[in-house]
Amino acid sequence: MDYFTVINFKLLLLSLLIFVQFIITTAARRRLAPFQVCSQCRSCSGNTCKTMPCCYGINYNIPNKPYGYCAFQPKKCDCNPCATA
Repeated sequence: MDYFTVINFKLLLLSLLIFVQFIITTAARRRLAPFQVCSQCRSCSGNTCKTMPCCYGINYNIPNKPYGYCAFQPKKCDCNPCATA
């Protein structure tokens, strides 16, 4: 075997190892349901304000924020219960 054949064989083994590791870690991840929290919120229109139940969810990838930034934001208001949002 010449030098280049040995290098190509090692690269092939390395890429195969990386692929197998990717498959194992991907299969081991759990799928989580969307996380929601119910809380009272105040909705105002003009001079009239109303308190109602709101469903808040985690929002990722918010524009003009750094990568990984997340926040609770209202998903639906006047809902009861959150499971329907």
